[in-house]
This record gives sequence, structure tokens and C-alpha cells, in this order.
Amino acid sequence: MKKKIKQINKTQARKRYDAGETVYLLPCLCNVDGVWVTPYPLNKENAVWWGDSFDSDVLSFTNYNCCSELGKYPIFFIETP
Repeated sequence: MKKKIKQINKTQARKRYDAGETVYLLPCLCNVDGVWVTPYPLNKENAVWWGDSFDSDVLSFTNYNCCSELGKYPIFFIETP
């Protein structure tokens, strides 16, 4: 990513998602500046997963993107100024 980012926990990510901000998800073993896997932006307006809540969107991301090679759970990031 070309932006400055900061890692946050799931509770903070849920609050920011509910406030309408963009939260980025990445499997836990992946590098933020990696070539092959990049952070996935998640927000209410542009949700492409089937769920209608933060938890269902995170669960969908986990099911489709997390595995033993990339990491079994997502980590969360936000943009910083």
C-alpha cells in the first residue's frame, strides 16, 4: 500500500466500520507491502460480500482468503494521516 496505515484490533475495526470508515483486512501471515496479497478495503457503502454486518463480512473474508499458508485469521488496518 502506498498509504500510511496502522494496525488496530477487531473491536476498534468494528467501531470504525459502523461509523462508515474504511477498514482494511489482511490474512495474519501476509506482509502489508507484499506483492501477491494486498489489504482488502471493507466499508458499508462498497460491501461486496453477502453479509450486511461487520461480523458477516469478516467471516466471509476469513472463509475465502485465510488458510494455513496465508494465516488463519484476518488482521485489521486503518489509514492514518
